[in-house]
Amino acid sequence: MTILNASYWIYTKLNSDSQLATALGGRIYIDVAPQNTQYPLAIIKMVNSNQVGNLSRDRIMDDELWQIAIWIDQPNYTSIDAIAERVKTVLHKASGTGVIGAVYESTWPVAMQEGDIAYRAIILQFRVYTQ
Repeated sequence: MTILNASYWIYTKLNSDSQLATALGGRIYIDVAPQNTQYPLAIIKMVNSNQVGNLSRDRIMDDELWQIAIWIDQPNYTSIDAIAERVKTVLHKASGTGVIGAVYESTWPVAMQEGDIAYRAIILQFRVYTQ
Protein backbone atom coordinates (compact mmCIF):
# COMPACT_ATOMS: atom_id res chain seq x y z
CA MET A 1 0.00 0.00 0.00
CA THR A 2 1.23 3.49 -0.67
CA ILE A 3 1.44 6.19 1.96
CA LEU A 4 -1.37 8.07 0.24
CA ASN A 5 -3.69 5.08 0.48
CA ALA A 6 -3.02 4.51 4.19
CA SER A 7 -3.49 8.18 5.05
CA TYR A 8 -6.69 8.27 2.99
CA TRP A 9 -7.99 5.17 4.83
CA ILE A 10 -7.31 6.74 8.25
CA TYR A 11 -8.76 10.07 7.13
CA THR A 12 -11.91 8.38 5.76
CA LYS A 13 -12.40 6.23 8.88
CA LEU A 14 -12.19 9.26 11.16
CA ASN A 15 -14.34 11.51 8.96
CA SER A 16 -17.07 8.91 8.53
CA ASP A 17 -17.65 8.56 12.28
CA SER A 18 -20.60 10.71 13.32
CA GLN A 19 -19.30 11.40 16.85
CA LEU A 20 -15.94 12.61 15.53
CA ALA A 21 -17.69 14.65 12.83
CA THR A 22 -19.66 16.44 15.54
CA ALA A 23 -16.69 16.90 17.89
CA LEU A 24 -14.18 18.02 15.25
CA GLY A 25 -16.51 19.66 12.74
CA GLY A 26 -14.64 18.05 9.84
CA ARG A 27 -11.31 19.54 10.96
CA ILE A 28 -9.21 16.44 10.26
CA TYR A 29 -6.05 17.06 8.22
CA ILE A 30 -3.10 15.14 6.84
CA ASP A 31 0.32 16.53 7.87
CA VAL A 32 -0.70 20.17 8.52
CA ALA A 33 -3.84 22.18 9.16
CA PRO A 34 -4.58 25.32 7.15
CA GLN A 35 -3.62 28.58 8.82
CA ASN A 36 -6.30 30.05 11.14
CA THR A 37 -8.18 26.75 11.47
CA GLN A 38 -10.53 26.62 14.43
CA TYR A 39 -9.93 24.22 17.33
CA PRO A 40 -10.29 21.41 18.16
CA LEU A 41 -8.65 19.72 15.19
CA ALA A 42 -6.87 16.49 14.35
CA ILE A 43 -3.72 16.00 12.31
CA ILE A 44 -2.73 12.64 10.81
CA LYS A 45 0.97 12.01 10.25
CA MET A 46 3.05 9.04 9.21
CA VAL A 47 6.04 8.31 11.45
CA ASN A 48 7.65 5.43 9.56
CA SER A 49 7.07 2.34 7.45
CA ASN A 50 8.92 -0.96 7.34
CA GLN A 51 8.50 -3.79 4.88
CA VAL A 52 7.65 -7.17 6.40
CA GLY A 53 8.94 -10.05 4.33
CA ASN A 54 9.60 -13.76 4.43
CA LEU A 55 13.01 -15.43 4.53
CA SER A 56 13.31 -15.04 0.74
CA ARG A 57 12.78 -11.26 1.20
CA ASP A 58 9.42 -11.37 -0.58
CA ARG A 59 7.23 -8.50 0.58
CA ILE A 60 4.32 -9.76 2.70
CA MET A 61 3.02 -6.43 4.00
CA ASP A 62 4.07 -3.04 5.33
CA ASP A 63 4.21 -2.22 9.03
CA GLU A 64 3.40 1.50 9.31
CA LEU A 65 3.43 3.74 12.37
CA TRP A 66 0.93 6.62 12.30
CA GLN A 67 0.16 9.45 14.71
CA ILE A 68 -3.12 11.26 15.19
CA ALA A 69 -2.74 14.49 17.18
CA ILE A 70 -5.87 16.13 18.58
CA TRP A 71 -5.18 19.83 19.30
CA ILE A 72 -7.03 22.44 21.34
CA ASP A 73 -6.23 26.06 22.21
CA GLN A 74 -7.09 25.64 25.89
CA PRO A 75 -4.97 25.33 29.06
CA ASN A 76 -6.15 21.74 29.79
CA TYR A 77 -6.93 18.47 28.02
CA THR A 78 -10.51 18.10 29.24
CA SER A 79 -12.27 19.06 26.00
CA ILE A 80 -10.22 16.69 23.81
CA ASP A 81 -9.99 13.64 26.09
CA ALA A 82 -13.29 12.20 24.82
CA ILE A 83 -12.24 12.87 21.21
CA ALA A 84 -9.00 10.91 21.75
CA GLU A 85 -10.95 8.01 23.24
CA ARG A 86 -13.29 7.99 20.26
CA VAL A 87 -10.36 7.96 17.80
CA LYS A 88 -9.03 4.89 19.62
CA THR A 89 -12.43 3.20 19.39
CA VAL A 90 -12.76 3.92 15.67
CA LEU A 91 -9.27 2.82 14.58
CA HIS A 92 -8.25 0.04 17.01
CA LYS A 93 -8.71 -3.35 15.30
CA ALA A 94 -10.25 -1.71 12.23
CA SER A 95 -9.46 -2.93 8.72
CA GLY A 96 -10.42 -2.14 5.15
CA THR A 97 -9.36 -2.34 1.54
CA GLY A 98 -5.58 -2.63 1.55
CA VAL A 99 -5.47 -2.42 5.35
CA ILE A 100 -5.00 -5.71 7.20
CA GLY A 101 -5.55 -4.01 10.52
CA ALA A 102 -4.80 -1.08 12.79
CA VAL A 103 -3.73 -1.43 16.41
CA TYR A 104 -3.59 1.30 19.06
CA GLU A 105 -0.10 1.53 20.61
CA SER A 106 0.31 4.57 22.84
CA THR A 107 -0.82 8.01 23.98
CA TRP A 108 1.02 11.03 25.32
CA PRO A 109 0.16 14.66 26.05
CA VAL A 110 1.87 17.71 24.55
CA ALA A 111 1.70 21.27 25.91
CA MET A 112 2.84 24.46 24.18
CA GLN A 113 2.58 28.13 24.99
CA GLU A 114 2.62 30.80 22.29
CA GLY A 115 2.21 34.28 23.73
CA ASP A 116 -1.00 34.31 25.78
CA ILE A 117 -2.39 31.17 24.14
CA ALA A 118 -1.93 27.74 25.68
CA TYR A 119 -2.14 24.79 23.28
CA ARG A 120 -2.64 21.18 24.30
CA ALA A 121 -2.58 17.99 22.25
CA ILE A 122 -3.20 14.34 22.86
CA ILE A 123 -1.04 12.28 20.50
CA LEU A 124 -2.19 8.75 19.65
CA GLN A 125 0.03 6.23 17.89
CA PHE A 126 -1.33 3.40 15.78
CA ARG A 127 0.40 0.52 14.05
CA VAL A 128 -1.24 0.02 10.64
CA TYR A 129 -0.54 -3.14 8.63
CA THR A 130 -1.08 -2.66 4.90
CA GLN A 131 -0.75 -4.63 1.68
